Amino acid sequence: MREEEYLKKVFERFGVSSSVEKLVKDTIKMPTYKRAEILNNLRLIKRRAGLSLALITLFRQQVNSGFVLGDPLNEKEERLIKDDKTGINFILTWNPDRELRKDHKKLIERGIIAEKVDKKRLVNIDSKGKACYLCWKNILEQNPGEIILKVKLADEFFYIGSNFAYITNNHFTIMNSKHRPQIFRAEIINFMLSFVEKTNSFFRIIYNGLAGASIKEHEHLQATSESFPVESVNKGEAIIKDRDFELFSPVYYVPLFIVKGKSRRRIKEVSTYIIKEWESISENNTENLMMMGKDREFYLFIFLRDKKKLRGNGKSGALASFEVSGRMVLSVNNENFNERQIFEKEGIWWIRKVYEDIKPEEKMVQKFKKQIFSYFGGKA
Repeated sequence: MREEEYLKKVFERFGVSSSVEKLVKDTIKMPTYKRAEILNNLRLIKRRAGLSLALITLFRQQVNSGFVLGDPLNEKEERLIKDDKTGINFILTWNPDRELRKDHKKLIERGIIAEKVDKKRLVNIDSKGKACYLCWKNILEQNPGEIILKVKLADEFFYIGSNFAYITNNHFTIMNSKHRPQIFRAEIINFMLSFVEKTNSFFRIIYNGLAGASIKEHEHLQATSESFPVESVNKGEAIIKDRDFELFSPVYYVPLFIVKGKSRRRIKEVSTYIIKEWESISENNTENLMMMGKDREFYLFIFLRDKKKLRGNGKSGALASFEVSGRMVLSVNNENFNERQIFEKEGIWWIRKVYEDIKPEEKMVQKFKKQIFSYFGGKA
């Protein structure tokens, strides 16, 4: 799809004025050295047309300037794999652009990372001498091609930047303005709710606990404008239902709860209880989260994970929220991992096997589900 065609659809979707259209088109063509002007334009777009259009504009500018390693609008190789058991069409995507993130020399050539950095200006340096990649002060020093937008989610400030090794279109990293560890706290749910609300449900937001988070020292989330296959899972009947929320536990290959409702307070209470109780059972227990909005309701998908079971058969890298939500991104083709062959030949049995490899212990999961049902069955 050409950029012009994509933007036309976006403008129709948001019903923006001709002046805003011009502002978006002008901004996405600007070179990154006009950072101050770009940020001023993004704030103006956000004020006039909302956060979603500001983020789309930012991502297109980062694609056009070369910060993002490829253009997701270009035709990509994808396969849909139907699964009658769950009602899902899983997605396999071949995206070799992601492998460029490992080529340090090329990243310097493209201006994605700086060749020389004054280390005295860096903050939060770890025991190995590496400065945190997600601290905004370090980004300004180390990533000359990146533009980050400051936003307030719930009661805290975050910086949003385009993910240069994108998985989907409009793929962003949402970094807390403060350097704090990637450990779940109840406020995470508030941030997710706030982001979905501020983007009018155009974006999905995800949180990787200690299952897939590549940078564990700095609290962050991710976002995308593209849907996830798990959204169409056969939910079945709600195991708990009251006027404020519904709780589902559908048949899926990774243990899954779905909390649905309009009440932000109840969604936070219910989901926080589930996550905290799961983490309390074992020091290895963690989670992946994905939130979306539809018809003025929030949907939070809670995937139960085990820190020691992060990798699946034939798949390079840890499986995180994108993968457990049904999007399998493949990019490696070497002597260790032939993901190209997987992309071309494998089907639902391979997907099921990958998920089987990362599932927590079944007995523990079943016992936990009974606990959740009993707790909310008596309280709801």
